[in-house]
Amino acid sequence: MKRRCRTQILVEGAPELAETLSLEAEKTHEVRDVDNPSGGLVMMRMRDTARKDAYFLGEVLVTEAKVRIGEILGIGLIRGDRPDLARHLAVIDAVFNVESSLIESWLPRLEAEKGRLTGIRSQEAAEILKTRVEFTTMESC
Repeated sequence: MKRRCRTQILVEGAPELAETLSLEAEKTHEVRDVDNPSGGLVMMRMRDTARKDAYFLGEVLVTEAKVRIGEILGIGLIRGDRPDLARHLAVIDAVFNVESSLIESWLPRLEAEKGRLTGIRSQEAAEILKTRVEFTTMESC
């Protein structure tokens, strides 16, 4: 599973999933904090759809954490002020970077959460489609 997909599942999914996985990792691996979770600002890049030009819309508050398992670094970066989640993401990232045996037991749980999120999105899309209005034009005879 790619990092982007994994992170999206952990950020958008049930909050207890990231915490549970992180705690499991800390039971089996020695996790050292490199940088405690701290806030920062990141420039948000956008693209003008008409001219295809890139520009910076403004700054976004993020929380970043870094941990190590052995010599392997794990990074957690999350939009907003969420230090606990940033650290959980960093620990999980480090476990995947170490290629730990924990990954085998985590993948089915991550896939199940991905499926749950897909179901929620499908349900939301169906609800939105119920409100769709069709416009017809009058044609002359």
